[in-house]
Amino acid sequence: MDKAIRKSFIILCLSASLCGAQTEQELFVRGNKAYEQNQWGEALRSYEAISKKGCAVWYNMGNCFYKKGNGSQAIICWKRAMPGASVDEQLNIAKNLRSAYEKLGYKKDGPVYTLFEQWAYRLPLLPLQLFFLLCWYALWIIPLVDFRGRFFLLYGALLGLCFMMVLIGNILRTHYYLYAHTRGQVVKEQVHLFAGPHEQYHEVGTVALTDEVRIDEKRAGWYKVARGNQYGWISSAAVEPI
Repeated sequence: MDKAIRKSFIILCLSASLCGAQTEQELFVRGNKAYEQNQWGEALRSYEAISKKGCAVWYNMGNCFYKKGNGSQAIICWKRAMPGASVDEQLNIAKNLRSAYEKLGYKKDGPVYTLFEQWAYRLPLLPLQLFFLLCWYALWIIPLVDFRGRFFLLYGALLGLCFMMVLIGNILRTHYYLYAHTRGQVVKEQVHLFAGPHEQYHEVGTVALTDEVRIDEKRAGWYKVARGNQYGWISSAAVEPI
């Protein structure tokens, strides 16, 4: 009797999973059909109903928001599509991001999409850490090698190792920023930062629409955020987590 109950339970769970997967696939197909027909609102409704959104869903949602004139939401969706995208897709997303920023009238310092970000998204953390330690170890070993008076080889090897360590170090730093913290984007114009989680606290700075912030803490409708050297509390309604 127990075996029969267990079998029935397993079959029921598998059936529910298959039905759920079929529903998700149907929503994706329905959204794509509306997307191809330039029905941006209908496509968004289908995409938003998908519980587990992949790169393609976030990318199409970003395009829909952009076509509807909501540049800030488009930027958020495209940034969410970045981790699962291929190199070519990431370059297309970067191009879209630049267009969205220009349309909103905001110029960002430096390129929106850097080479370090591309490598941080594509390369796993553990091999990067091991390679950095290997370079650090080699930096101490190479001076002990006898280059038979060919100092240019010694200096060239040391210079190459230093360059690799700086490169890998920057990728690791970018990786830490992208994955170790919750990031958010400001979705309202000129938002004030306060010293505490309430408007009664004194103002400590401001952030603008499309600014990206690091979210350190959440408390009763407020986020404690950091942007550069600025720290403060901001209403959760003004920030959309990425």
